[in-house]
Amino acid sequence: MKAEGVKVILASPYYDIRYAQFVSKNTGAKIAPLAHQVGSRPGTDNYFNMIDYNVRQLVTAFRGRP
Repeated sequence: MKAEGVKVILASPYYDIRYAQFVSKNTGAKIAPLAHQVGSRPGTDNYFNMIDYNVRQLVTAFRGRP
């Protein structure tokens, strides 16, 4: 990951977050917790809110700030 310049790890709620945290700790990549379906993350109660949530998570992860 370091050699390829990977900066962000995409994480879905159906995988244990500890795996992403382990990789993040060892590579320095940031974690972007994404919603894989409506209702899978707080505030994702409809399709548009889910897309908005995912975009905000990606922007935050790639910019390094909220």
